Amino acid sequence: MDITTLIPAYKSKYLISLLQSIRNQILKPKKIYISDDSPNRDFINMINNEPLKSIISDFNITTLQGPRLGAYNNIRFLMHIYNNETEYFHILNDDDCIYPNFYEYHIDIHKKTNAKAVVSRRWTSDEFGVPLRDLPVPLTINSSPDRVLMIDSYNLFQNTAALSMNWLGEFSNATYKASMSEELDNPSINGVCYSGLEDLGSFLRSSLHSPIAYINEHLGYFRLSNDHHSAQTMGFPMKWAFLAYFGLAISGNRIGKLTNDQCRTVLNNIYPIFIHHYGLEADLTDISNALSKLINNSEEAKNEFLTLWHDYCQWTNRPTIEELISSSNKFLNL
Repeated sequence: MDITTLIPAYKSKYLISLLQSIRNQILKPKKIYISDDSPNRDFINMINNEPLKSIISDFNITTLQGPRLGAYNNIRFLMHIYNNETEYFHILNDDDCIYPNFYEYHIDIHKKTNAKAVVSRRWTSDEFGVPLRDLPVPLTINSSPDRVLMIDSYNLFQNTAALSMNWLGEFSNATYKASMSEELDNPSINGVCYSGLEDLGSFLRSSLHSPIAYINEHLGYFRLSNDHHSAQTMGFPMKWAFLAYFGLAISGNRIGKLTNDQCRTVLNNIYPIFIHHYGLEADLTDISNALSKLINNSEEAKNEFLTLWHDYCQWTNRPTIEELISSSNKFLNL
């Protein structure tokens, strides 16, 4: 049972601890791909030169020039390069850390279940990796004596999209069956995009095939830092994340995982928060106006919002894989 680690790289600040966490794995990945999206090829330069070159000489590692077309397009590029060459894959963000038994536990659960995605708990840490707090995991899960819980799509939508909450974490604390790579290339459910919440969206999408496996044990940490997307409230990633919750509510309603009343409640609860943060943002004027009409939960209002949303998050004209490869080659040859 082999797994490939995919590292969408941008911040080289934590490279040594990142590689150390992989070296310390009880069950090591068969292959590691790093796609360097940094402006100055920081990862490529550090890995191809001493002292790191010698330190990782026994790693089966390939470093690539990234396409520099945004964080998720870098992940899409990596999944294409990976090409399902192992049975499982793991997207490990460049500032996160996994504990030594991460792959051992995850692969064991994959083997014992039919889950397309296995997700484990993780701490939120400070910049130095010191655990600070846990995610607000639902009480039924937090108090469960079971080490592994199988969560079907209905319950997953009820406990995330219906509450506008992601307590599961992100890509770094999840592993996937190879077949999910093609689906993750298109971040949408039932034709509704969830860009900005690609991690949560992927868990929900995986659950539509079979229940996800949730390891109720902390196997890593999410590092807080000032240059993280979540710290940049007015940046596009955070704007997209807010809007993606509207998208998940609508898609969940359309596939029967959320009732009309639940969908309306989600839309009404998030709207004031969104307006508080972004009501005066010029680039969101049309979307804000469209959101104000969603209170009646009509299909007409939903379609108007989705048209604007899909254009705003660039889902309708996202780069093709060929364009990502071409962009990578362009920067490689500079």
